[in-house]
Amino acid sequence: MDKIILLDQDNNEVEFELIDTFGVDEANYAALKQIDDDLILMVELIESDGEVIFKAIEDQDELDEIIALYEDMKEDLDEY
Repeated sequence: MDKIILLDQDNNEVEFELIDTFGVDEANYAALKQIDDDLILMVELIESDGEVIFKAIEDQDELDEIIALYEDMKEDLDEY
């Protein structure tokens, strides 16, 4: 698994594992699992000048929709 380090609100480094990426419409998203915790973080992936930026999903309705789509996708994959 790819390891990613992000900064929290206090500028502390927090390590995550990249567990999944997926696309919805024209946007790309990632599911990140915090190391040593059960926390799963959903972020939007934005490519800019050859770099990938992890953008927080600030709109609660959008976040709820992305989580529901991700859970449905995982259920569909588990059936096979």
